[in-house]
Amino acid sequence: MSFFEDASLVLIPSAIKDQKIYSVKPTDGSGDLTFSRASSATRVASNGLIEKVRTNLILQSNTFNTTWGTTNATITSGATDPNGGTTAWTLANTGASGIIQQAATLDGLRSVSIYAKAGTHRYLYMGAYVGSGTDSYQVFDLQDGVIPTGSKGRIESIGGGWYRCTSYGADGTTGGVQILPSNVSTGAATTNGSILIWRCQYESGDIATDYIATTSAAVSVGPVSGLPRLDYLNSTCPRLLLEPQRTNLFQYSEQLDNAYWSKIGAITVTANNAVSPDGYQNADLVTGAGGGARIQRAFSGLTAGTRTLSCFVKAGTGTEVTINSYDGIVDKSAIFNVVTGVVDSTSAGVSATITNYGNGWYRLTHTYTSAGTSYSCQFFFDDGLTYRVWGMQFEDLSSYATSYIPTLGTSVTRVADAASKTGISSLIGQTEGTLFVDFVLNNYDTTAFIPIILTNTSADQVYFLLESTGQVYADFYFNASFSARIATSTGFLVKGTRYKMALVYKQNDFAFYINGQQIGTDNSGIVRSMISANFVYPYASGYGPSGNTINQALLFKTRLSNSDLATLTTL
Repeated sequence: MSFFEDASLVLIPSAIKDQKIYSVKPTDGSGDLTFSRASSATRVASNGLIEKVRTNLILQSNTFNTTWGTTNATITSGATDPNGGTTAWTLANTGASGIIQQAATLDGLRSVSIYAKAGTHRYLYMGAYVGSGTDSYQVFDLQDGVIPTGSKGRIESIGGGWYRCTSYGADGTTGGVQILPSNVSTGAATTNGSILIWRCQYESGDIATDYIATTSAAVSVGPVSGLPRLDYLNSTCPRLLLEPQRTNLFQYSEQLDNAYWSKIGAITVTANNAVSPDGYQNADLVTGAGGGARIQRAFSGLTAGTRTLSCFVKAGTGTEVTINSYDGIVDKSAIFNVVTGVVDSTSAGVSATITNYGNGWYRLTHTYTSAGTSYSCQFFFDDGLTYRVWGMQFEDLSSYATSYIPTLGTSVTRVADAASKTGISSLIGQTEGTLFVDFVLNNYDTTAFIPIILTNTSADQVYFLLESTGQVYADFYFNASFSARIATSTGFLVKGTRYKMALVYKQNDFAFYINGQQIGTDNSGIVRSMISANFVYPYASGYGPSGNTINQALLFKTRLSNSDLATLTTL
């Protein structure tokens, strides 16, 4: 038989838009899923890099004669840009402190960047003004391509005399961006003259990311609120990523040099030393210096329960990293080898994983169920050895690490993903049918659904239920009781493994298959009508999405034969 031709609904994650996941079949849109997530998120993109939401808050980012204000300055279009076109601008001061500026508000660590080239003036003076704050103002030498030692800025040559100049800081929340041409290296101009400018960007963080063009509104790119995530972690094909709500309690996930982090044992941190898993040079160099060298952050007033620590590490001269937790009662640790990519050892009760993110980077996770209400999160690095570190994450009351949640001065919550389609009784077998899903198991530390459920009411459902023991059930729940239930043994599923599961239902005829193997059958049970398909269960408290990634999901309006089930589920 042709499984594709016979299926009533085929979901192969590949096409998405805001609040929509397209099904491959049917093609009339009747099987497309409605999606929601009321927050931004991250994913691994097709290039293998972690993709974050990035926003350029500057309006008219390369039209400087519109929403930009000028004082003692003129702005003229038509200058030759770095690409050989004529989209650059000549910025000239016509009096003391000639300036072009735009109001913008951004809390916490932020950066302003622009491409600039020397004209009759040699210097660019630029920053994000906040009242009397001057923390983020810098002078850029557009002739020699340098900035003052110790300044909070960067200058990068892109050829042809052009430089991308970035100034960063965190001095306040209100104000905006100011750009001044200058003839002196100490600040505003003392004589009249000009420089060339092109493409301005104002964004969160202390680095300039790839330019985002804007016109009359700020523009965000990446997995923005409401956009489904097609994730490519260790795969050339996209998988639909559906995760529960989680919060990263660490407030500076990428700034280990910040005073927020305690450095023990004279440990040193060099900011933005290496290219991180997101493709930008924002990973820190950590050097152990002294016995017990570590970076740590303590929390109090927590609720006793399971907690997960994670971070991304790339080996330098060092090879082993230890993640330790202390809850006021016991120390619990996990030791990772970031060269071989293995967990060397764990304390009793600690669950640990190490995942390859490419280019020498690994994500390390440490999970422990604590009876204490305080938690000291400690990351140990060997004395005198170096490591690249990025993406610190602490998820409280969490039994596994979810996708990376960046923070820049405050904790951040990613809201749960939800995908469903109601009113599709015509696509669901009402008296018999088959439910199939191909997915990668990311966790089984909580009771959760994998990852598609057929429903009529809360009393009538068909689903796969994953237990924290690694056991999975194929459940046929009708009239508020089990019509049929077929289960694997405890520990049957293994994290990080791909599975193909299928269950079939028909009056007094139920079967469950995983990876070509028949798990069991049940020859007694009734079938009731189903009207909707949910990819996250929105009903029962404590039974949320499993956080696993979906490769494919199929519905059939017939009960496939056992031989077909074996074929369909074979890897």
